[in-house]
Amino acid sequence: MNKTSKTILKVLATIFIVVALGYAGSCDYQEEIISSISQELYDRIKKDLGTTVSEKDIVKTYIANKEAYDNLGI
Repeated sequence: MNKTSKTILKVLATIFIVVALGYAGSCDYQEEIISSISQELYDRIKKDLGTTVSEKDIVKTYIANKEAYDNLGI
């Protein structure tokens, strides 16, 4: 391997690591939000959005309407 190939591999490895850490952080954030809301509220948001909704969509909806959902008292 020449110097250019090694440099390209290092850059690609760095990009991969940064992307992987970003994804892991996003998953942790979603889990933190989901675990902070009650099961009843989770089910309510899921029902409002439809049964085939992802957890990411549930988190986005909750954050966008946090005040309204928190005022429901569920």
